[in-house]
Amino acid sequence: MDSLGKSLGRQLARGFFGLSLGSVATSVAQAATTFTVNDPSPFRVGMSIDVYRSGSKTETVTVSKVAIPANGEGVSTITCSAVADASGILTTDILYLAGSQASNATMVTLADVTGSSTLHGILATGNEWTGITDSTTTTLTVGAMRALLTTLVRRRSKRPKYILCNRKNEERYSNQLLNNRRFMGGKMDAVGGAAFEFEGIPVFTDENVGDTELYFFNDEDVKLHVFRDFAPDFDGAAKKGMDRGAMIVGTTTLVYDVQVWGAFNTRCERRNGCARFSALAA
Repeated sequence: MDSLGKSLGRQLARGFFGLSLGSVATSVAQAATTFTVNDPSPFRVGMSIDVYRSGSKTETVTVSKVAIPANGEGVSTITCSAVADASGILTTDILYLAGSQASNATMVTLADVTGSSTLHGILATGNEWTGITDSTTTTLTVGAMRALLTTLVRRRSKRPKYILCNRKNEERYSNQLLNNRRFMGGKMDAVGGAAFEFEGIPVFTDENVGDTELYFFNDEDVKLHVFRDFAPDFDGAAKKGMDRGAMIVGTTTLVYDVQVWGAFNTRCERRNGCARFSALAA
């Protein structure tokens, strides 16, 4: 049950940032049990992945191992269940969280909010209904971050509340600040043991953010709507807790089963209060 809860939480967090997991770095053939990716951040052992080609799902594979290089980034090998499609997985195929592209099931993501496509049925052609994305900056620098922040503040007339990134981009930002650090709190720590901030904006790390991404985020503009929180399925009014009481016996064999689900989506009230770097690299 503990593993189940953590897996559901991670799937929701990844869905908030982006449903696409990218593409394979090199095509693989039918029956292959490994593939390589340039960004390993979205992949975890046990997760299921839908493979889409030209807008249609070809198959679903399950991850059993994630082999990341020693420096924590770059081409990584993903071990999975055997590829069934006769054409294998192509570099033009798109990988998605399992089930996320089903009809009427697609979640609005933070990547959608910061993009320039139609959102919530409203065209992004007027009324400031378009996001802010820097897709040209490949090296994370203080200057690039200040420039994107300036664009956001001039459009929103307000600073963002948080900066969101994974450990890799926290490292890239931190590497630019080593000369500014001091020993703090009596700890012999080269980076001072201090919390990361950028112009007073706190930096929070979440491994569900991709290696190429960093977000400026305003929680006043973008909210998570909870239609139904994660909980075991039940009939009638007897809501069950996340414990052994949620287990039911299978109808065909004497095995225990737990069915847990939730329903969520992202609600965006303003798009110009968030911004995104989308092409960061080493």
